[in-house]
Amino acid sequence: MKKKILIAAGNDLHSRMLARAVSKAAGLYNTVTTNTGATVISSAGIVDLFFVQDELVDMTGLEACTRLLAKFSEEQPPVILFSYRSDIADSALKQGVTGFLKLPCRPSTISELADKWMAWSSKRGKSHVILEQETVSPSSPSEAAKLTTAEKNNPSGGVEKSGELLRPNTLPDQLTADLALEPAVEGLREVAQTESSIQPVLNVATKYEDNSGPASFEVAPDQNQPPDEQSNREPVSIQPKKKEESLSQKKSSSPLKTVEEKALATEDEAKLGEKTTVLLIDDSKLIHATIGKVLEENGVETIHAMDGLEGLQQLSERIPDLIICDIDMPNMNGFEFCAKAKESAVTQEVPIIILSARGSGIDIDKGFDVGANDFLTKPVHAEELISRIDQMVVKNAADQDKRETILVVDDSLLIRNMMKQGLSQQGFEIILGEDGKEGLQLAINHHPDLVITDFEMPQMNGRELTRELREREDLADTPVIMLTAADSVVDRAKGEHAGVSAFLSKPFQPEKLVVIVEKLVAERRLIRERQVLKHYVSESALSVAAAAADGKESIEMMRAKNSFVSILFSDIVGFTPLTEAIEPEKLLGLLNEYFDYMTKALKGHNATIDKFIGDAIMALFPENKQRDKTRAAYDAVAGGFSMLSALKSSHLSDDIRIRVGINSGYVIMGDIGSRLYRRDYTVIGDNVNIAARLESSADANSVLISDDTYNLVKDLVAVEDSKEIQVKGKSGSILTHKVVDIIGP
Repeated sequence: MKKKILIAAGNDLHSRMLARAVSKAAGLYNTVTTNTGATVISSAGIVDLFFVQDELVDMTGLEACTRLLAKFSEEQPPVILFSYRSDIADSALKQGVTGFLKLPCRPSTISELADKWMAWSSKRGKSHVILEQETVSPSSPSEAAKLTTAEKNNPSGGVEKSGELLRPNTLPDQLTADLALEPAVEGLREVAQTESSIQPVLNVATKYEDNSGPASFEVAPDQNQPPDEQSNREPVSIQPKKKEESLSQKKSSSPLKTVEEKALATEDEAKLGEKTTVLLIDDSKLIHATIGKVLEENGVETIHAMDGLEGLQQLSERIPDLIICDIDMPNMNGFEFCAKAKESAVTQEVPIIILSARGSGIDIDKGFDVGANDFLTKPVHAEELISRIDQMVVKNAADQDKRETILVVDDSLLIRNMMKQGLSQQGFEIILGEDGKEGLQLAINHHPDLVITDFEMPQMNGRELTRELREREDLADTPVIMLTAADSVVDRAKGEHAGVSAFLSKPFQPEKLVVIVEKLVAERRLIRERQVLKHYVSESALSVAAAAADGKESIEMMRAKNSFVSILFSDIVGFTPLTEAIEPEKLLGLLNEYFDYMTKALKGHNATIDKFIGDAIMALFPENKQRDKTRAAYDAVAGGFSMLSALKSSHLSDDIRIRVGINSGYVIMGDIGSRLYRRDYTVIGDNVNIAARLESSADANSVLISDDTYNLVKDLVAVEDSKEIQVKGKSGSILTHKVVDIIGP
C-alpha cells in the first residue's frame, strides 16, 4: 500500500509547489493537500508524513502540529514544520515537532527529504538512528535548555539559512541530498559512542552558502563537561564542494541576461518557496493595488510598471518569471510591448498574459499574433489568475520527463517563439527552423515525432517540405501540421495530397495548437505501440485485444471456445550442450537468426506464431473461413517441411539440426492467465500435448505427424516409416508417420 503524505499550506501556490517537489518520487506516495489545521489534526493515524506551513487558514501551523502530536501516545509519524521565518524553529522543536524546514530550499531537497523520512519512519529503533538511547526527554526543560545553549554555540548559524533542524534521536541517514554525507554520519556515530561522558543530544543544522549545500554538522557539547575537554574535541564537518560560478553570477556586458544565462541561473539557483516574480504593466493604480495584493498573498513578488515603455525599462533591469500586461496604455500599448518583448532574444522566453477589459475575438487574436501566451479579461477572479500563473511558471519543464520532439518550421521569429513557448510548457522538446530547406535538414538529422510547418516560406514552402518528408522511408509516417492563412478547400486538398495530417488557420490560439499536437502525437504513439506489440504478441491475441478495445467484447471477459487446429512444435536437437559451448551473446544472435529463418518459412504458409519457448517454436494453423480442416493440416505439414528446406539452404545447417512434430484436432482456445493482471491467448488440451510429444520423438531434421493429421493430408504428402509409438501421458500408443515429400494440392 502506498504511504500517504499530507501537505498543509496557507495558500494554494505553496501547496502545489511542495506537492510537485514531493511528486518527483512519483508512484511511491499518495499526496494530499489542505489549507486547514483541522484537516491536519483529523489525519492522525492515517497519514505517514506531515509537511505543515507555519500559517494555515484556521490556525497557526505550530498549533496544528501540537494538537496533532498530542493524539499519539507511542511512536508518532514525522511532522515537519516549514516557514520563511527561522525565529520560530526553536519554539517548534521544543514543542515536539519532528523537524523544521527553512524556506526557500531546493525542490530536490524536498523530494529526497520525503524519501529519507519515510525510510527512517519504518526503521526506528534500528541502526539507521544515529543515537539509539535517549537519556534526556526531548520535551523536558533540561533538554530544551541544553538544545538552546547548543544552538548559541553553533558556528554554522543554526537555521538562519535554508535547511532543516531536527530533534535529538530523529536524524535519518544521509538526510541532505546535495552531498554524500556518509563519512560525516559515521563520524557522528564514533563521537557519540566513544565519548560516553557527553550527553547524547544532537544539534543538527544545515547551513547554505550561496545555495551550495550543507556546510557543517556538529555534536552539541555537554555543558557540564570541563571547558578544556570541550575545546579539545573537533567538530565533525564536511566542506561543501565549491560550485563553479554560474553565468547569472558573472558580470555581463549587457544589462539583460541572455536566454542561456537565465536558463542556467534557473537550474542552478531555483529554490522551492522562492517567490515567483511577476512584472505587472497597467496604467491603473487600482489594478496595481488589487492585483498586487492577490499576488502578494500567494507568495508572488510584483514589479510594477505604468505603461509599455516603463515595462521595457523594468525588463532591462530584471527578468521576471512572467508578465501581466494591459492593452490600452499611454506611451506604448500592450500589443506594442508584447511584440517588442517577443522580438528580443533576451525576453522571448518569458510568458506573457494579456489582462484587459477588451475581450473581442479580434483583440484576442491580435494578442496571440504579437506573441502573448494567454489572454484574460477584466475583471478576473483571483483563483483564475493564480491558476494561470501556476500553469506557466510553477510547471517546470526541466522537472518533467522529456516528451516527444517537435520540429517547428516558420519564417516568422514571432510565430516560432510563440509555438515554442506554448509547446515547451507541455513538456515537448522543440527544434526550430526558418524555412522549408532548413526544416528538411533538421528533420533528417533529428527524426522528430511531429512537424509543424508554415505554408508560405522562402526556398521551400510547407507543401514541398511535406512531399520531401513523405518520400523518405525514415520520415514517411511523421505527422505534419500545416499553418496557413488561406484555408480554402483547394488548398486543403492539395495539402492532403502532399501528405499533411492536419491544418491550422492563422491566427490561432496556442491552446488549439496544443490540442491538435496532443491528438496527433497520441495517435502516432498508439500506432508505434501496435507495431512493436506485433513482435511480442501472437496475431490471434492481437485480434482479440483489438476487439476488446473497440468495445465489441468486454475487457474483463475470459474467452474460451473449442476450435479445430493443426498444432506444430519444433525445437533444436542438442540445444542444451550448445548453450554450454557458445558464449551467451553469440548464442543469442545465433538463436534469433535461426528464428528469423524459421518464422519466415512458417508465415509463408499462413501460420500463427503462438510462442517461442527457449529454442522451441509453437505455431498454430486453425480452421477458419479462409481454410478448411484439410487445408489447415496441409499448411502445417508444408510449413514444417519448409522449415527443413530453409535451414538446409542457410549457413546455420552446420551448427543446427531440428525436429518437427504436428498433430490435428480440437483444442480449447482462449484466455489463459489472470483476469486482473496478465493473460495469454493460446490453446490447451490433449491434442496440444500430443503435438509436443511427437516433436520430441521425431528424428533430427525430420517432420513427424500424427495419424489424425495424415488422414487429412494423405493425398497431398508422401510418408514412410509409419509406426506406433508410446508417448508420455497417454495410456495407449499413437500411430505416427514421417513425411518425406510434399505432393501439393
